[in-house]
Amino acid sequence: VPVIPQDFIRCKMNYILMEKHLPIKKIVFIGPEELKTEVEALSEIKCDKQFIDENDIIPFPKVNAAIKNRVEREGYTVAGNSRPGWYYQQFLKMQYSYICEDEYYMVWDSDTIPIKDIDVCNADGKPYLDVKVEHNQPYFDTINTLFSDIGKVIDFSFISEHMLFKTEKMKELIKAIEDTKLIGDTFYEKIFSA
Repeated sequence: VPVIPQDFIRCKMNYILMEKHLPIKKIVFIGPEELKTEVEALSEIKCDKQFIDENDIIPFPKVNAAIKNRVEREGYTVAGNSRPGWYYQQFLKMQYSYICEDEYYMVWDSDTIPIKDIDVCNADGKPYLDVKVEHNQPYFDTINTLFSDIGKVIDFSFISEHMLFKTEKMKELIKAIEDTKLIGDTFYEKIFSA
């Protein structure tokens, strides 16, 4: 759960419901260093909990610099003050695969609530994928720029407030992005180039 301190406090009830309705063994909170004390004091959840300083995964200044480089290089503007933080959150979710020790990990937006039990895998252990009818064209344009041989082949998207990731597949995706010829060295620089 990537979260900032003010949202952590506001969303405490969400974490109790995550523990109640999701098949989890641990909740990992990723955020700024000042969140550590709040996570350690969270007694409302009984499962294991862990705090990881977001800057130990990807330092925010590096992502912010990559955004600024793209803006300066192409003359684009960034919509709103929250956009760098939104991009940063997405990259933290991806990069977490390099420290995750489990076969799968679920990312969950801190401001969403599971209101009933949710199965994330079928009886054979195969994960379910949530789909939406939402169509955000820039999202698909970026995918097409990153991987020219992949086009939209289905009528729905996987844009969701939560997602179950297979750790090794996320690492493969990051490597594939970093292997592109786009500008940048890191996967997030290349995504901004796309």
